[in-house]
Amino acid sequence: MVKPDSERKRKMNAPLHRKQKELRVHLSKELRDKYKMRAIQVRKDDIVKVMVGKYKGKEGKIVKASVADSYVNIDNLKIKKVDGKEIYVKFQPSNLIIKELSLNDNVRLSKLKKEKKVHKEKKETPKKVDVKKEVKKEPKAEPKKETQKEEHKKESKANQDKQRLGKDLAIMSKQDKVKKR
Repeated sequence: MVKPDSERKRKMNAPLHRKQKELRVHLSKELRDKYKMRAIQVRKDDIVKVMVGKYKGKEGKIVKASVADSYVNIDNLKIKKVDGKEIYVKFQPSNLIIKELSLNDNVRLSKLKKEKKVHKEKKETPKKVDVKKEVKKEPKAEPKKETQKEEHKKESKANQDKQRLGKDLAIMSKQDKVKKR
């Protein structure tokens, strides 16, 4: 089990390519059905709905999505500071749902289309067939006759094994004698 402080440290010190994945937000049911995917990285100009917390149920357009700090600012959701300044409330992406996607970016459009195509291809793939059932068993070939060299090698190995066994027995008997004294 990893300590919570170690987890926080790992999350805060993570490289940007890992933090970028934390900005993924679930799509609404309509978008999920349309694009055949559950979540996508949030971008500026997406319209989102807050699902958790004080601002639950509020909708707005994203003003800023910070990869480095893993938060999102939403238009119309501001708080007043003591000195009178108004600042945007920071939201964690996990507490949001995307209602409308901003399709201004060609890269994002191509990703959405690719995901949709891949999903269709997966449905059309045929089921796997067991290869083991289809393979016919071939009769085993007769074993080759051993040559004289191979026979000699086997005999010499057997003799070496006997000699080692004899030495081991002699050593064991000496140890037993020493123990008895």
